[in-house]
Amino acid sequence: MMDRGIATKSNLELLKEKDYPYIVVEMRATEKDYVQEFTLAKDTFDKIEAGSKEDTSAVYVKKIMTEDACRVLGVKDESRKNGRWIP
Repeated sequence: MMDRGIATKSNLELLKEKDYPYIVVEMRATEKDYVQEFTLAKDTFDKIEAGSKEDTSAVYVKKIMTEDACRVLGVKDESRKNGRWIP
């Protein structure tokens, strides 16, 4: 996993050149490109539950392929704790 602060173009090119798998956390500004997907998250994303009786939260994820990579969108659902959906 690579922090967005060191995810420079040259570092990403090096990872691709070496054929290393990697994950980069993108800037929040990218979220605006996926407003529709986040709006439909509960219906179209895959749900991953915490797996314990004490922790009733869940995470919803969706994989989106691009030309040269894939994006993984994710949101945490805390609705069972506080009565609202958090995109």
